[in-house]
Amino acid sequence: MLKLNHTGTRSEPAYTNKNRPSKGFWLMTLYLWLRSFPHLFWRRHHLQKVNMKDIEKPYLLLSSHGCVLDFKVLVKTFFPRTPGNVVALDAAVKRQKPVAWTGSFLTRKFSNDPTIVRNMLYVLRKQKRSVSLFVEARYTLDGRNQVIPDSLGKLAKLMGVPVVVLLNPGHHLVKPYWHPYRRKLRTHSVLTQILTREAVETMPVEAINAAIHDAFVYDDYAWQKETGTLIRDKQRAVGLENILYRCLDCGIEHHMTTTMDQLICTACGSTHTLHETGDLIAQTTPQTRTVPAWYDAQKAAIETEIKNDAYGVEADVDLYMLPNIKGFISLGKARFKHDAKGLVFTYNHDGEERTVKREHAKQMAIHVAFKHHHGQDFIGYTVDGMTYFLGFNDADVSVTKISLAVELFHRFAKKR
Repeated sequence: MLKLNHTGTRSEPAYTNKNRPSKGFWLMTLYLWLRSFPHLFWRRHHLQKVNMKDIEKPYLLLSSHGCVLDFKVLVKTFFPRTPGNVVALDAAVKRQKPVAWTGSFLTRKFSNDPTIVRNMLYVLRKQKRSVSLFVEARYTLDGRNQVIPDSLGKLAKLMGVPVVVLLNPGHHLVKPYWHPYRRKLRTHSVLTQILTREAVETMPVEAINAAIHDAFVYDDYAWQKETGTLIRDKQRAVGLENILYRCLDCGIEHHMTTTMDQLICTACGSTHTLHETGDLIAQTTPQTRTVPAWYDAQKAAIETEIKNDAYGVEADVDLYMLPNIKGFISLGKARFKHDAKGLVFTYNHDGEERTVKREHAKQMAIHVAFKHHHGQDFIGYTVDGMTYFLGFNDADVSVTKISLAVELFHRFAKKR
């Protein structure tokens, strides 16, 4: 559910990072450890360290994002120290003090906020604390690494500290973002120093960026095969229609549904069973697919639509804005449109029609949420320093499809 600011107005002042991050309180560090340790112990979590011996501190840590366990692994990684965690504003609504007590600081997702760089430098150089950052800015949808910004090389160069990558293979399988339940699986994380301080200082930005992108690659379904991990949850397919919205047999969209371990197309009757091994096995044919392969096929179909100028989404939405950490404010109904021209929505403000547009060249990705507020699917992104969340009521609109199209449009815009 969205945490609303019922007393707020549309003219609510926007959040700014004016205050310097605090070092945090040791009691909060202890509290986080006590909250994290039982979950990791229950799952027999193992943290593997590569090239971390005698690492120069502080350092910049870039983490993958599979599920909520990632936060607990960060606590384990740094305990008893407190890093400067970069936290998304929408994830910390009405929690400003707890965020400050952990020594963390806030930013808006997918925004170019220069103050966040200032705060990172302050934590590294003045407070001598490491900084952690979820560079994907969202949970993975298909168990693989999501698009990350090309500016990471420039950021690492500016920080001037060792660069460490934390990958959490299997975390997506524990609690897929599209799935309502958690699964009991053993978990594993790999902490790797990919660049020393000397390397960061001497390497060109392009080489640093390439090293980060090369290291930031993971595939939970491939990891499942390699380790022989079985998902015995009887309802393991529930929610899979949130990301696999297109039937690959008949090509019809928005007619996928799930029950227990089955993914079913209500248009043609095609049924696939999500096996314990992670394979999608067709019931009527010997064909076997995987979740990532199905996801890629959908992306290829959208790419074809875009190249043929056939892509377009238009729908009525419930519009919310997040000016600050006090909570979301409802702006009522809006008309949303997404096509080759960009992300656009129009709403009424005191009798005046307002339009907010976001060009593809400026939007690398968007945040999506399934059955989030009053059962609605949402997308979220920031325009001119303001975060907007759009809730969809139309069953013929897939937020996953919009998300994939945003990434493709941005890629094409970069090429141009």
